[in-house]
Amino acid sequence: SLKLSFLLVGLLALVPSVVSLAAIHSVAPLKWIVFAAAAPLTFAFFLLLANYSTRLTRGALVPSLNKKLADQGIQSASWSGIFVNFSPAAAPRLYDGSATWDIGYVFLRSDRLCYCGEETSFALRQDQITEIRVADGLPALVASKRIYIAWKDEERGGCGVFNISCGNAASTLQGNRLTADLASRLDAWWKASPVTRPLPPQLAQLASPQIRAVTSQKPGANWKPRRLSGELLWTAIFTGVGATLCGLPFHLTPFLLNLVNPAFYSNIGIQNHFSSPGAGWFAVLVAVLIRFVIITPALRYRDVPKLVAASVAKTEVAPPPPPPAIAPANSNPTDKERIPVH
Repeated sequence: SLKLSFLLVGLLALVPSVVSLAAIHSVAPLKWIVFAAAAPLTFAFFLLLANYSTRLTRGALVPSLNKKLADQGIQSASWSGIFVNFSPAAAPRLYDGSATWDIGYVFLRSDRLCYCGEETSFALRQDQITEIRVADGLPALVASKRIYIAWKDEERGGCGVFNISCGNAASTLQGNRLTADLASRLDAWWKASPVTRPLPPQLAQLASPQIRAVTSQKPGANWKPRRLSGELLWTAIFTGVGATLCGLPFHLTPFLLNLVNPAFYSNIGIQNHFSSPGAGWFAVLVAVLIRFVIITPALRYRDVPKLVAASVAKTEVAPPPPPPAIAPANSNPTDKERIPVH
């Protein structure tokens, strides 16, 4: 995440500034074409960064996970495990700035879907899965897809929804294709006739999910007006530094003075070069505009569950039988009601 933050800051600070520098050294009308290309080029560079961000954020977690599972006797490769990102929620969530809470392997074995990860492990039979759906993950201009799976366990009285996505992709778009293929495979397995076969003991002992309380945030929850204005302000400051390093001019005050009194500079014997506020301000404007566009999906996000878990049927307990009726006391009992006394 830190790498991505620095790359985004550098991209917004330098790309508009470099394009503006090329524009002011070009002749008209090429100059205006280059200026017009500043925003599209900056946006295109951001899309490239967003698409290939997975290469920067995967880290070295997979080798340590493989070693941990191997120590437990789980053979992810020989058991045809599918490496996935896992999140225990029915809608996109942020876990310390990431869309993924856990990483692990999915095993499709006979009549069960088994998951073995760093934080949790579980298994679900075909009849315990109630729905499978592909939907969007975190709101973004280059959004990733997730597979949402709803389940219920009548025997243990549990139900819920979790989501997964393929975790071995080189880019977001490739990950979406792999996730769609995995969803098709899961759907075919789920609808197939169940076949019970022996499972490795490490998988046979797994039960339905029992996930502890997880700290997370809704996407866009932190984008309050104060944070949004601060983000745009810092974007302007960093871009201003980048524009200064590129030697772009900033003469907003002379430009405004020229608008108020066009003859001012000629009257004091200074040649008027202030027909614009300066290319530096243009670079800052482009960077702030692109940064706002990047944040827009999070600002527009409305939190709605992608799937709703089916409720577990409650076994109705038969009410206890009513107590036996007691005949009221009778001061003059009949012959039939008299109790013989011996």
